Amino acid sequence: MIDINLRNIFIGVSLTFLAANSMAMPAHPAPAKVLQSDGSELTVRVVGDEFYHYTMTSDGYTVMKSPDGDYKYAVAENGRLMPGSVTAHDPSNRNVEETRYLAAIGHLRPSVASLVKSAMKADRQSESYGLISRSANYDYHKFRGLVILVEYDDCSFSMSDPLQRFTDIVTKRNYTGFGTDYQREEYTGSVVDYFYDNSATQFEPQFDVVGPVKISKSQYFVNANENIRDVISEAIQLVDPVVDFSQYDGDNNGEVDMFYVIFAGGGSNFAGNDSRLVWPHAWTMTGEEFDGKKLGRYACSTELYGPPAWKMCDGIGTICHEFSHVLGLMDEYDTDYEGSGGLSNHPGDWSLMASGGYLNNSRTPTGYSLMQRYQSGFCVPVEITEDGDYTLEDLDAINNGFRISTSDPREYFLLENRRKDNKWNAYNHGAGMLVHRVDSTNTSVWTYNNINANPSHNYYYLLRAVLKTNASGVVDHDGDPFPGSYNVTTLDYDSDPSLVAWSGKGANFVLSDIAEDSDGRITFHAYAKRLVELVEDFEDMVTSGKYDADVEGRFTNWTFYNGVVDTPENGWNDGNAAGLFKNGYFETAEVEGKTNAISLQVYNPSSRPVTFNVRYCTGGNNWDYLYEPGGLAGIAARSNETAAYRFDIPQEYRNNLRIQVRMANNSGSTSEKVYFDNISFIQDPGNIPDSITPISYSDTAPLRYSVNNGLLAIECAAGENVTVCDLAGRTIHSNVAQTGQVQIRLNAQGIYILRIGSRTARIIL
Repeated sequence: MIDINLRNIFIGVSLTFLAANSMAMPAHPAPAKVLQSDGSELTVRVVGDEFYHYTMTSDGYTVMKSPDGDYKYAVAENGRLMPGSVTAHDPSNRNVEETRYLAAIGHLRPSVASLVKSAMKADRQSESYGLISRSANYDYHKFRGLVILVEYDDCSFSMSDPLQRFTDIVTKRNYTGFGTDYQREEYTGSVVDYFYDNSATQFEPQFDVVGPVKISKSQYFVNANENIRDVISEAIQLVDPVVDFSQYDGDNNGEVDMFYVIFAGGGSNFAGNDSRLVWPHAWTMTGEEFDGKKLGRYACSTELYGPPAWKMCDGIGTICHEFSHVLGLMDEYDTDYEGSGGLSNHPGDWSLMASGGYLNNSRTPTGYSLMQRYQSGFCVPVEITEDGDYTLEDLDAINNGFRISTSDPREYFLLENRRKDNKWNAYNHGAGMLVHRVDSTNTSVWTYNNINANPSHNYYYLLRAVLKTNASGVVDHDGDPFPGSYNVTTLDYDSDPSLVAWSGKGANFVLSDIAEDSDGRITFHAYAKRLVELVEDFEDMVTSGKYDADVEGRFTNWTFYNGVVDTPENGWNDGNAAGLFKNGYFETAEVEGKTNAISLQVYNPSSRPVTFNVRYCTGGNNWDYLYEPGGLAGIAARSNETAAYRFDIPQEYRNNLRIQVRMANNSGSTSEKVYFDNISFIQDPGNIPDSITPISYSDTAPLRYSVNNGLLAIECAAGENVTVCDLAGRTIHSNVAQTGQVQIRLNAQGIYILRIGSRTARIIL
């Protein structure tokens, strides 16, 4: 098994760029007002990045600029969105006819399949064991980068000396800005300052800035990056006489480590700007060689921030974001937006790799997170391994934080202390402890820049102490950190948010008494808490037909309607599973205990996609839907696909839970089954002391035993048969007691069945 160390993944990426990993700065989140021909002002916002973006009104209707210059509501024609005939207005300016029209067309979105997937097909390089095949020990001290200033034939730089301006913005140490008196433009630092500070002085990149060179093409020729290769190729040809490209291969692998392009004018990543302008992004140039070195990774951005008419020089946020891609960091925003089941809850302004590069007009991009420092090799988080009181210092002061693992080392939580009085976090929305949930079980989503593309399974997730939303989605605010403005002092298995991994595994420790002292230090108490996982794997279950009631399972009885237990014929290697035909369902009897969440696997070997849902009993025969983290009740299982899902149980229905898995109406096949397996009830054992005397299952006297640190001590009579089994029926211990006490070491947490003679008891460890 490969131990997936994300630090190795991302440092390994640092000089090998996957074209399939086409990365881009997300759209600026701020709305803009545009003037329509009828004199009205329309508020619009751009959502997306280079490869998938659209413009929408303040209430979410997609609009497109028509040939007459007005923004029109988008309509679908032949599978594509086109500007319709109705001019768009803000909600307060719409008449009855316009409102009715919108009710009919709905919230249309561009096709992800046609836009994103086509971009992701480009020149995908090989992947080895789910990891980028590159040494993880890149020497940052050898890095030297090239920055090229480029003008178009119809757009020059707006400043008189762009070479000096951008040399300072990129390379000058302790940079504070440009201009004098009332025309002074303040910057928190240069690009070099940013990386020097956020690496704890480990990385002080060297950049050479050259140009500007003027290409023979219009700023609109790029056409939202459709023709970007032609533009960059010409720029490279123009700087070749004055640039020795062999100086930019730090690891001497025959390829230029990176180069960066800053284009004159504005970009299409701001609402209201011309969509034909370049969109800042990172990608590769292949097939060209200069001075004996092949071109490889590049990134680019623009001279101006916001509308070109403002003539506002861009800050360093976009450069830092795009250059971080060159170092190997992934985008942390939703890279396919609504394409995989809706918009994800991503870190937003708290992360440079989401929208944090835009803070303070991009002059103060938010600092590197603990995860980003870990990925870049700048620190290794401190693992919490025992109960105790802990103090979390300012991330920037100590360049570190805490890690809490689960039983699977690939799923863990990272704790960091962000302070607003720090240089690069001054424009953050609050201060306190940020907690991120990390899931590195699927290397491909990290390798191919899809970590938060699917809201039903975010692989890097900010646990916001108090989740705040509006019509546009999740809102960054001062209640996100712990304890934060809402004084949230607990982070547990059944809190919201919770220290439960996506797989349902609980963190090895939970937190209480979270507080912030007068010096900005975060203190908390960490203690071990046990989760119990009851798993039905259907291996020993036998059904007699499509309609079976009260079939005995591992921990409860099951009823089947139009379903059976058998072994899928193809594409499945996990034994038996519960198969459902069209309109079929299965449900459980009551499962004792407090169930916080359930998880299950789905395998659809049929020739058609199907939809299923999971429901819970609210009393009697009343059922309500469970929603997976993406907010979906009806879940699509594509043909020949295996997937896993997790569902949180509402607090008021967690005790003695019953669930039902049902094919959606008219979904499925009368001859082909869809399979469900490894259905887990993730339970909180409650306040179980180390020494327990539970009620016996038998009618005779209860069994007497104790459990201390995994050692089971049983009181019994000499000569009695003592057997301990796990829930899968495997025998852990079986012997005849020689004395009045038997001691057995239990090596794993879980539920065990103890039998002494005819008496039985359930042991929770």
